[in-house]
Amino acid sequence: PWLVNKIASKFAQTVFLWFENVLPKGEKIGQILSEEIIVDEKEAKMFLKQYPELDKSKPWILVVGWSQWSQRLYQSIIKALETDKALQTDFYFLVVLWLLNKDLRMHFEKFPQVVCFDFVTQKEMGMLCYYSDIAITRAWTTSLAEQKLYDMKLLIVPIARTHDQYDNAHRYQDHYRDILLDQKDESFLNKLILEIKKYKGFKKKLTIQDRLTIISKAKEKIWQEIIE
Repeated sequence: PWLVNKIASKFAQTVFLWFENVLPKGEKIGQILSEEIIVDEKEAKMFLKQYPELDKSKPWILVVGWSQWSQRLYQSIIKALETDKALQTDFYFLVVLWLLNKDLRMHFEKFPQVVCFDFVTQKEMGMLCYYSDIAITRAWTTSLAEQKLYDMKLLIVPIARTHDQYDNAHRYQDHYRDILLDQKDESFLNKLILEIKKYKGFKKKLTIQDRLTIISKAKEKIWQEIIE
């Protein structure tokens, strides 16, 4: 929870949470997500047909930085691809630049196993998450929950000047054994390369079948609390 929720929780009767033992009076129900993020196998296959060059036998890495504060993260990934040629052959990178980082597209697209997206809808993000095995991501609460809904292994790089994102990253590290990488670390680039290379040949297993029900149950629980 960010500061406003920490303050509001002091006056609330009930606090619904994604993780246990985060705030007093808290009840774990899961993260509230948009139903638009949910895609089925048929929809995902339609998306895949648009990119016949992608080899499903290799790990797919989704790169999501979201904002202008993530340009350094994107630049680090470009540098990693330049530094270690194995990253160019052993993985596919699906890079969502968003509108504020479009100038980096030309640098990413010099690598044949990188596909860039300037902007994606919630539904398209669901399709990317469905097929991606790993995410290199900031630690926004909703982003992490969307990616974990699709059983992705997360390499989490919190925005350096925040404390909330570090809290989020530590929780995922503790609960799911995901990886926290500190961008302030002088050896960040080397650690990023080493962590990526650990997952050569890695393919996730989709364990969650009914994602819509998971979201609906959390919403229903909140609705019942409101009307009662």
